[in-house]
Amino acid sequence: EEMDSESSSSEEDDVVLAVLLMREANRPSRSRFNFERSQTDPVRREKFQLDKEEIMLLVQLFCLPEPFPTTQRYKVAALEALYIFLRRMAYPVRLGDLEDLFGRDTTAISSISNAVLDFIYDKFNYILEFDHSRLNADTLSAYAEAVHAKGAPLQTCVGFIDGTVQGSCRPTRNQRYMYNGHKVRYFLDRKHALKYQSVIAPDGIIIHLSGPYAGTCHDTFILHESKLLE
Repeated sequence: EEMDSESSSSEEDDVVLAVLLMREANRPSRSRFNFERSQTDPVRREKFQLDKEEIMLLVQLFCLPEPFPTTQRYKVAALEALYIFLRRMAYPVRLGDLEDLFGRDTTAISSISNAVLDFIYDKFNYILEFDHSRLNADTLSAYAEAVHAKGAPLQTCVGFIDGTVQGSCRPTRNQRYMYNGHKVRYFLDRKHALKYQSVIAPDGIIIHLSGPYAGTCHDTFILHESKLLE
């Protein structure tokens, strides 16, 4: 009986192995995205919001290492990693819809995109607080003149401050810190939320971004904590 049992188990293993091999053989092969293929700029801009020359320039400006490192150690070039990141940022899309475009599975696409995001944030997050190199006296004067030229009585306004409330799932712990007394957009009743504060310049560039803050925080508290007035 023991021999029969071992024989039966061995046959089952062989069947399982055969099925797996058959599935692997029938699985359609994915072709990797050809970054050098000829694509019209309108098509490229539709997918990535930038043309080829601009994307290649960003690789240099972002100082992306070659090859680009990821936590899961995927072998990916810096240019490909940036393409994947830009496609995800250009328009909300499911990871599964990008498999055919880049020839990678959803896990790889997600990992690579997040790795680029983390790299850029770690290297340039100080600009979100206040870009001192770009916001010099000449730029601020141009902002103030542009606002005043549109009819604003003030001649020293260089940006517009605003806050936003983003609804979130109810946390398991410390729920009361996330609860917001106001009605959050897209929700009919009051929900848990996170708050952010930003300042946008007349040219549409966000020159200051602070957050997230707990939903219970008052706007005055957020303004103080952001150190914007300093």
